Amino acid sequence: MKCLFKMILVALSVLLVLSSVGCAGDDSDATADNAINTKGVVMSYGDETLDAKEFRFIAAYIKDNVIYNQQYYLQQYTGVTYTEEQILAMNVDEKRTFGQYIEDYAIEFSQQLLIIKSLCNKSNIVITEQEDIDEIADYISGIEAAFGGKDYFEIELSDLGFSREGIKKLKEYSYLYDLLFDARYGKNGTAKLPEVDVKKYFVQNYIRCDGVFYSYYNEGAPIKYEYTDDEIEEYFNDKYVKVRHILYSTTNLSKEKAEAKKQKATDAFNAIKNGEKLFEDFVKDNEDSGSEYVFTYGKMVKPFEEASFEMQIGEVRLVETEYGFHIVEKLEKTNEDLFGKVGDDGKTTGGVKNAVIENMSSQTIRAEALEILKKLQNGELTEYPKKSDDKKYYNVIESTFLRKDDANSEFFIKALEKQEKDVYFDCELYGTYILRNLAFTGDDITSSIYSSIEESLSVEAFYEYVQSFYDDIEINEDKIEQIQILKLPSLSNSFFVNG
Repeated sequence: MKCLFKMILVALSVLLVLSSVGCAGDDSDATADNAINTKGVVMSYGDETLDAKEFRFIAAYIKDNVIYNQQYYLQQYTGVTYTEEQILAMNVDEKRTFGQYIEDYAIEFSQQLLIIKSLCNKSNIVITEQEDIDEIADYISGIEAAFGGKDYFEIELSDLGFSREGIKKLKEYSYLYDLLFDARYGKNGTAKLPEVDVKKYFVQNYIRCDGVFYSYYNEGAPIKYEYTDDEIEEYFNDKYVKVRHILYSTTNLSKEKAEAKKQKATDAFNAIKNGEKLFEDFVKDNEDSGSEYVFTYGKMVKPFEEASFEMQIGEVRLVETEYGFHIVEKLEKTNEDLFGKVGDDGKTTGGVKNAVIENMSSQTIRAEALEILKKLQNGELTEYPKKSDDKKYYNVIESTFLRKDDANSEFFIKALEKQEKDVYFDCELYGTYILRNLAFTGDDITSSIYSSIEESLSVEAFYEYVQSFYDDIEINEDKIEQIQILKLPSLSNSFFVNG
């Protein structure tokens, strides 16, 4: 489906019905507060026009669609149901609220509809597929039935200040969009994109790579090998550190408040260092959920980690990280830190033994991966080892293309872009990856990627093409202001209409 807007418009499978905030009125130019002024042309282009009734319905649909989608999104991610008034007051960006966005979008969308209708007329493009014609007719008749028949429907439209023609134009829009789009960018389109443009975009916006993955997990659980207690203890003593800290958080603070926190942390640190106060005297200031940590490399933010491993037992430092200022004291590790404490009931609690085993296991797997990397780099191996059943943690990554703006691949894109072509390198993310940034040309493009790029570029070009006619549209801004888009009747989805 090539239509960028059809995904939005097919959601109009319901006729939106007057709610309790709807206004009554007639088709006159009455100026009373409860009257609806539905006379006059809102915008025109050539022989095509949108009158007030048509524009009112389109704008009301846009308003409700945007509000509903935002309410649904916020409900899913916050669990809070926001009112229409709250949504309208929220910011879309630094310049506009949702209310301002809706007003802009209703006008923009109406312009698109007007231009596409006009261009289709000039090119003799009409909806000819009987299935589409029937779908539009069934849609309108379904709406009438929902209102109890044609006569009741016409009365309701009049009260709302809408028109049948406005509903029909909106329903026909996505069909006409597709027809005009195909006429320009379809298989035999008059403005079909040159193949060279698609391939150029492909080379500029994709990365090709292959590699292997040594996972530290199997079926979602950390891989744990068997080690003796002596081996575990030796690794723990060499690779782990124990500290306690007091955090003075500066997260989301103004510059002035952050400086105040820094001064407070500095004063406390100096008091401890000079022997005027004890570490314990400032524990109440700690803004972290924990205070004492036993950890290994790669588990804490870099400045905190580096200071912890550099310090001597009993040493205290003031360390700044992205979270704020930490007063850190290095502690001596004990066997209980590793193996836990045995209680009176004979059960062992605490200790980081399992974490140590998991870390040792991941390092064993990583060592295997780095050995393969070394052989690939020096030419001892000319291809990746094949997948074997006895290594559940090992997988081969076949040559694949990654789109540079793919958020799901951001970690790999950044790693690959730092490397020269055809050079093996490693990176860690839940395992060790050995990757290679492969050189490629536009001729390597797959049919699915070609179609995706062609469609994306065509939609963008089509949008620019339609926009190029906007300057010739005559807009009655006074009429739009009178309509007051944000005060149009809120609409209900009580009646669902197929199609």
